[in-house]
Amino acid sequence: MRPVQIAPSVLPVDFSKLGEAIVALDAAGV
Repeated sequence: MRPVQIAPSVLPVDFSKLGEAIVALDAAGV
């Protein structure tokens, strides 16, 4: 049981992708 060990390396990638998606949606006027 060590999902916490995986989270730190996955989260930064998730947030960078999320940021790009938010910028794209914002540009589209959503």
